Amino acid sequence: MMTARQTLDEALSLGVTLEASGDDLHIKAPIGVMTLELKRALKEHKDIIIYVITLPPPARPGSELEQLRREIGEMAHATVVWEA
Repeated sequence: MMTARQTLDEALSLGVTLEASGDDLHIKAPIGVMTLELKRALKEHKDIIIYVITLPPPARPGSELEQLRREIGEMAHATVVWEA
């Protein structure tokens, strides 16, 4: 029996598209790639797979990350003035 990760990796490597809609897992697959074992594993790990595919994407290098780095850099070099 496959683990949830193995199931997800196998499905994606075969070109299977997985989409979540609430508690439903929508599966689109090329003809002939959905084996009985894969179908059973997707059903068994459905809740975990839905959770994983609906997580927000991780931070990627790009404008948002660069903006955050600039802001952190500015805060690190800011002059603190204390008033009594």
